[in-house]
Order: sequence, then C-alpha cells, then structure tokens
Amino acid sequence: MKRTVCLARFVPFFRPCGLVLAAAFLFLLSSGFAHAEDAAAGADSATAVSAAAAENVSAPDAASAPREVEAPPAVSCDPVPADFTPYERPGMVASPFRAWTLRVADIGVFCGLLAVGTWVVLTRRRRVWFFGLLLVSAAYLGFFRHGCICSVGSIGNVAQAVSLEAKAVLNPPPGGIIVPAAPLRVGANGILEPAPAAEETPAPPPCRNGILSMEAVVFFILPLLLALACGRVFCGTTCPLGAVQHFLARKSQRVPRPLDRVLCLGPWLMLGWALVSAWAWLGFPICRMDPFIPLFRLAERSPVVWACTGGALLLCVFVARPYCRWVCPYGVLLNLVSRLALRPRTLDAARCVRCGRCVKRCPVDAITVPPSGAPEKPVLDAAACVQCGRCNRVCGKHAIQ
Repeated sequence: MKRTVCLARFVPFFRPCGLVLAAAFLFLLSSGFAHAEDAAAGADSATAVSAAAAENVSAPDAASAPREVEAPPAVSCDPVPADFTPYERPGMVASPFRAWTLRVADIGVFCGLLAVGTWVVLTRRRRVWFFGLLLVSAAYLGFFRHGCICSVGSIGNVAQAVSLEAKAVLNPPPGGIIVPAAPLRVGANGILEPAPAAEETPAPPPCRNGILSMEAVVFFILPLLLALACGRVFCGTTCPLGAVQHFLARKSQRVPRPLDRVLCLGPWLMLGWALVSAWAWLGFPICRMDPFIPLFRLAERSPVVWACTGGALLLCVFVARPYCRWVCPYGVLLNLVSRLALRPRTLDAARCVRCGRCVKRCPVDAITVPPSGAPEKPVLDAAACVQCGRCNRVCGKHAIQ
C-alpha cells in the first residue's frame, strides 16, 4: 500500500512531461523529414547532372586523327540582345512539411506550457516547477524561435487584421482591398518580413494573407482565456520575456510608489501606439521596441541596439520585471481580464499576521500590508499578480490562497 501511494504522487508529474515530450517528438520528426527530403533532392540533381554529362560525351573513335585547332571566333562589340537574361541562382526553398510541423510544434509547446503552468499555479507546487517552465519557455519560444512567435507581438497582428476588415466595411474599394505599404509584417511562419507595396499587391481577407495566422490567434486568445479562469498564468510560467527577467532578478530594489504609479502608464501608452500604428499601417512598434529580441536572435550588429539591450538586462538585475510592469502592452489586456477571474489569488486578512514577508518577495508590488495596529486590511491586487508563487512559499500562515 505504501508503494502504491508513493507512485501515485508521481502521476501528475508524468502528464505534463508527456505533453513536452510529444511536442519535442513532433519537432524531431519534422527535422528528420526535412533532412530526408534535402538528401533525396540532392541525389536527384546529381543523377540528372551525370546523365546530361554522359549524353554530351561522344564515344571515342579508333581511327581518330589529330584535328586542327580552330581559331576562336572574334569577339563582337554588338550590344546585348534585348531578350538576353542573366543567370539567376535559385534560392533555397523550405520544405512545406517541415514548416507545417514546426507551426504545430509551436502551438503544441505553447499550449503545453500553459496547461502545466495552470496545474502548477492551482496546486501550489514548488519553485522548481516554475523554474522548469520558464526555462523551457526561454529556450524554445525565445532562443530557438527567436522571440517571434509571441503573445505580446500578436497584438500587432490582430490589430492590423481588424483594421483591414474595418476599412473594408467602412470604405470598400471597387477593385478589392489594397494593402497600404508597411515597413514590416509577420508572415505565416511568424517571422518578420517586408510588407508588399500598396500599388502592386491586392490583399485577400486577413485570415488568408499571412497577417493573422493560426499561431497569432492562439497566442493572443489562449492566455486571455486562462486569465479569465485563474489569473495571469501566462506571465509567471510561459512568457519568454518574463523568463529572462525572472532569471536576472538577483538584487531587486523597491521603486517608490509615486514613481511606480507614473511608470505604470507606459503599458497603456504602448498599447495605444500599437493600435494607432496598426490602423495606419506603420509597422509593429511592439516588436521594434522589444529589448530582448537582439538577445534571442544574436544577429544584431548595431552598437546602439546592443547598448539598449544591455541597459535593459542590467535594469532587470536591480528591478524585478521592469518590462512587465512599465512597458508590456499585453499586460494591460491581462490586467483587465484578470479582474473577472473565477479563481484569483486572494489574501485572507484574518490569517495574516502582517509580517511583510510576502511584500518583500512580490516582484510586481501586488501586495499591500499595512503596519500592525493600522485599521487598513492587507490587500492583494489579483489583476497585477503574475502568479509566480513566491508569496505562497514564504507565508507561514497560509493566508494567501
């Protein structure tokens, strides 16, 4: 009986591991098929070249006599013919199967992280679970996928798709919807690419033109639905930007309340800027202002960009989650939805002894505990809580649920 009980404790551990392993298997399978297709294409091209060479080489003649070497033809100075086209080297074409499986793997890993994160938050697991989830998020969604696909950047995709449909309804052009010129857009595989010119490319509806892909829809809606159920699980367990800030926070210092209230207006301004840019098709300012993208891609050569990234990383060491609190526009949406959460994190004022340990551990200043003897009650702002679980681990009275 004791052995059965001990094994039952590990049953919840195998379920999330199965999701992660399934996503990894899909990715390895796609890579294997891609290498097999490349090898087959290389073999076919080599066979074709050898066959062409065999046809051009004639059989040797036994009675062949030495032939006279003909003089090379004179070089003509005539202009190049009008129908002459220079040779263009064909570009590399990605395997459609590998691209499709990679998109499935992105959605699978994202959904798996959110599912396991919800289970960890609701069951109040140990710190190692949060560390493992954030490590997988930073490794896959950050460094492997270069920070694009991201729920924060999906605001630009959704806003541009909505603006395109709104313009078509309010002022439909006679020849179809014409996409205005934009500096950048996110393609079907989630990679930023130059937008087409306005006078050349008529755009089909946004659900089929790569502006609003399936990944963008999932990455935008799913964290909001979970926030409606149990708070901002995405911020504390799945966001790769939050993972980098979590790992760097070592000597966090408190920011004065008046200054924090002023800086908290930054996410609202960033969200407004993103919506205006989407309506006017001026690009994606969220992606351009992201200080962690150069770290994920390791391809930026501008010293100014690296200086800004280094400054942001250094700030994360001394201030806990500065991007989440003062810049992230997606946090505004999560904050609004979390106010209606069915199972938010709460603080029981009757059990609280006002020791202040949870206040020191909270990275986003979501807990307010007045001094002993004050008439005010302790308050936990569930809309600002990022579900990191630090307050639960330090509360000896179990006042935070």
